[in-house]
Amino acid sequence: MSEKILVGVSGGVDSALSALRLRDLGYDVTAAHLLLKDGEDPTDRLRLERLAQHVPMHRLDCRKQFSDRVVRPFLDAYRKGRTPNPCVICNASLKFRALLELADRLGIEKVATGHYARVLKRGKRWVIARASSPKDQTYMLCRLPYEWLPRLCFPLSAERDKTGVKNELASRLGGRLAQGDSQGICFLEGGSLERFLEDHIASEERHIGRMVDHDGKDLGPHKGLIFYTEGQRRGLGLSCGPWFVERRDFTNDRLLLSHGTEATVGTISFENAVWQQEVRAGQECLVQFCYRARPVPGRLTDCHDGCGAVKLQKNAGSVSIGQALALYDGTGDILLGGGFIKYME
Repeated sequence: MSEKILVGVSGGVDSALSALRLRDLGYDVTAAHLLLKDGEDPTDRLRLERLAQHVPMHRLDCRKQFSDRVVRPFLDAYRKGRTPNPCVICNASLKFRALLELADRLGIEKVATGHYARVLKRGKRWVIARASSPKDQTYMLCRLPYEWLPRLCFPLSAERDKTGVKNELASRLGGRLAQGDSQGICFLEGGSLERFLEDHIASEERHIGRMVDHDGKDLGPHKGLIFYTEGQRRGLGLSCGPWFVERRDFTNDRLLLSHGTEATVGTISFENAVWQQEVRAGQECLVQFCYRARPVPGRLTDCHDGCGAVKLQKNAGSVSIGQALALYDGTGDILLGGGFIKYME
């Protein structure tokens, strides 16, 4: 009998091809689509309909859970002056959890998604490792619990070229259905983050105030601290730059700016960490503090009860409080786990 596997399909190109490839490899494939928000992209919907002609598909209405576990905490974080990463939160608290629970109900052991990552066994332990693709998405998986790893499968782990993925899907489902790509924060629905925050956070919760420099000189009003992040250099509306956001003072609603040289960070403290591998204080590691950032060398100086600190070998800029912090082993290949940035210095 063929091994059963449940494939989470978003309606996107990567997950659709993952399901088809696993079927080609002889797996008994069942697809699962999680409905996360009202309204679906027409191309995604058509892609799912076409895919359902090849594999059986379950549809789960997860809109309330998505609102409660992802969107609401996202907005609450902004109100508190943090810069959350909703995809990291969603993967751990909703998507993979819902897929594994459905798999249990269906009597299926393995669960697959279209993420660009590898899951493999090193000695006696399972690990998530970087994919060879420039689209590596291990950062987004940094808070998955270790006990889930043996059940996971990422069929696109060896892919390097997104064009090849699209061409292969075009030959299977049709050229139109191979177009498009992931759209970032899905609940923005193509709109800007600033507009979304304006629509959902009242003026009195935006911490509107003044911009000041190191000498305390008033540089004019700002539109609200929630709209800025540490290290930001664009959209400040000031001449004689460059200017950088050094810190947001929520006590006095002031935006503290540096002039000429970007403020840098040498140590990052984190909280609410989930560890996939054993870690210890003094351990050398590579640190990634946002999805697009290149990992930088560092050393764990503290690590206890899901909290800790990592000292960077070289100062870094554009580190934001509340963003997910992913840690890798010294090679930068094996994911150790991840938490959320608490503060920097």
